[in-house]
Amino acid sequence: MNNNTIFITGGAGFLGSALAKYFSNKGNFVIVYDNFKLGQQESLGQCNINNLKVIKGDILDKARLDRAITENLPNILIHLAAIHYIPYCEANPNITLQINTIGTQNILSSLNFSSKSTKFIFASSAAVYKDSEHAMREDETLEPKEIYGLSKYFAEQLIPLSQIENYNILRIFNIY
Repeated sequence: MNNNTIFITGGAGFLGSALAKYFSNKGNFVIVYDNFKLGQQESLGQCNINNLKVIKGDILDKARLDRAITENLPNILIHLAAIHYIPYCEANPNITLQINTIGTQNILSSLNFSSKSTKFIFASSAAVYKDSEHAMREDETLEPKEIYGLSKYFAEQLIPLSQIENYNILRIFNIY
């Protein structure tokens, strides 16, 4: 049995709910933090409910986010909450930057305030890379072409500037 507390922002979304199910069923205590605008409560139906806590909250609500992280002191925080539908992002660049960049800064600030020992895992995107005709490598040129990729690129740049020492940035390609 594991004794990790795993906090997942966007935990009721496609990837978040799969991780919540996996970790809760492996004996970890999982906190799902989601505003439920895109994620669905029903997506969490296969989680071990004895190892699950759901908090309705938005990453732009700094006070609520601070409280949720401070009260639960996670060992691991997986940050998946984002606006990612490209046509919506292009039509709403301000909202995209607020959620994807400022929301990430809010999480980093909350972690600095509550627990510098929490491992931070950030779900970035392959959209931060320059367009390429060949298979991508991790050290490819970073050159986002649209607001979504730019918002993720900006968020990536904030992470090493925070006081968090234990982090990973995952540049995820399309998932199905």
